[in-house]
Amino acid sequence: MQWPYGLSRSATRELQDIADYWSERVGSDYAVKVLTKIIDKILLYSQQQRAGRPAESYGRGVRCFPAGRYMIYYRIVRGNLHVLRVIHGSRDQKSAWTG
Repeated sequence: MQWPYGLSRSATRELQDIADYWSERVGSDYAVKVLTKIIDKILLYSQQQRAGRPAESYGRGVRCFPAGRYMIYYRIVRGNLHVLRVIHGSRDQKSAWTG
């Protein structure tokens, strides 16, 4: 089975950081709920790739959408949604993107 989306190294690391953060503070059950909500949104948008809003200040073809408290940045690569970054919505997005 081929997944309808891909993850960049940055996005993979950020998802792991999110899981670690919530596991340490609230527990692994809550961490799984947060990650499930994010992945569910990614799956939804992989079927509606143009539904996200343009975010071209972060690169050509970059779009984004919210998933709970997080912003998911992506672009379409060979017909599939490719997640570039997963950044908490309360952070300054521009400095988080470059940091």
